[in-house]
Amino acid sequence: MIALIDADVIRYRVGFACEKKHYFVFLKDAEDYGYVASFENKTDLNKWLKLHDAADSVSVEERLEVDELPNCLHSVKLQIESILKDTQADDFAVYLSGKDNFRDKLVDYYKANRDRAHRPAHYENITKYLLDHWNAEVVDGIEADDALGVAQATDLEACIKHDDTFYGNTVICTIDKDLDNVPGWHYNFVKGDLYWVDAETATKNFYSQLLSGDAADNIPGLYKIAGVRCTAKMQEGLLYLDTEQEMWRYVVRQYLKAFNPSEEEYQDCLAAVVTKLREIGKLLWIQQSPGEDWEPPNEN
Repeated sequence: MIALIDADVIRYRVGFACEKKHYFVFLKDAEDYGYVASFENKTDLNKWLKLHDAADSVSVEERLEVDELPNCLHSVKLQIESILKDTQADDFAVYLSGKDNFRDKLVDYYKANRDRAHRPAHYENITKYLLDHWNAEVVDGIEADDALGVAQATDLEACIKHDDTFYGNTVICTIDKDLDNVPGWHYNFVKGDLYWVDAETATKNFYSQLLSGDAADNIPGLYKIAGVRCTAKMQEGLLYLDTEQEMWRYVVRQYLKAFNPSEEEYQDCLAAVVTKLREIGKLLWIQQSPGEDWEPPNEN
């Protein structure tokens, strides 16, 4: 088994876990005498300020305390070793997102809800460690997710072609549910879940996302586009469909129902819905072959 590791997740999760904010409270005009209280989270700080009615009589200093670099890198090492042990992998590939993600060129809103400059203090050091000690591959033009998808799909295709192990020789290791759009083995290394996603389920997961969007990446869905909530019952409707064409028509139909166009508006509304779904589909799709560009299924 080859573990395909999403190191973007590790780089951020471990990096931020190795730093902690502390809040120090000083009496105004008496800061030289030292702090009078300290807190590890803002909730406790606010409770203290309210209890003592002290908001106007004190000043608060926020400090970021960062673990020593060796401790942080050791945590990265332990995380990867744990993944390899849990998946019983005898080989691995580590992927990091690089620059020039093609999705950023498609629209201006992709991940616009994130502060991309907000990185862990040890971000660069973790990156170097992954490159030097785990032979990580930095992929430019795409995301690590796409590299994982291509690697797993390539392995599955080879296994089926040669009538080898149908279940494949790779396992995608991440906590990102977007990768459930890719068939094969998956391992969530936070929950400790190892599970199989078949091709039909992977396709239905993708079309389910076309309905819901992806708030984490600022990709709109039915609610943001048409003002109608995507319900679990609506997504369950995909379970009873057999072909991708049927799933595509079903999703388009849900958007049209939400807009409820008049007979005169119908064709223009349909064209607008198809155009928007094609746009968000390209953002949501995880590549499964190099340079793959998603398009709605051919209706012929």
